[in-house]
Amino acid sequence: MLWQESSGYRQERHSWIAGRIRYPASARLLRAISGQAMDNEFKLDISLLSRLKLASIIEASTLALLVCVAVPLRHLWGWPTGVRAMGPVHGLAFLFYGWTLLQAAGAGLWQRRQTALLAASAFVPFAGFFASRHIQRRIEALPRESSAR
Repeated sequence: MLWQESSGYRQERHSWIAGRIRYPASARLLRAISGQAMDNEFKLDISLLSRLKLASIIEASTLALLVCVAVPLRHLWGWPTGVRAMGPVHGLAFLFYGWTLLQAAGAGLWQRRQTALLAASAFVPFAGFFASRHIQRRIEALPRESSAR
């Protein structure tokens, strides 16, 4: 990454991007004072956490269906079609949950311990529902945290 200073603007150059102009620090400060930047960050945080909550519910539902319905049907009654159908669906749901969890962790919304617990909840049937409740409490706590800043 190369940084160039020219007349108060900072320009960031990547090998795959010709260049991107960022606002000068004074413009960012004015937006932050006016609350525009904090409102946008707040909306992004809520959007990301809502997507994580949805992914947690979908992942928990597909895992519960796989473990409680499809696997018993396969082993008790010899009907493997349920596992063949639910296995890939749960796999995609698991990948979606893992991806959104990594995005939330990368955005700094969770600490390492919380991220590890949320990741572990993906492996335990019905734990994803408790994780979604934990995520909902975090969403509800965001307005209090942003007003304290």
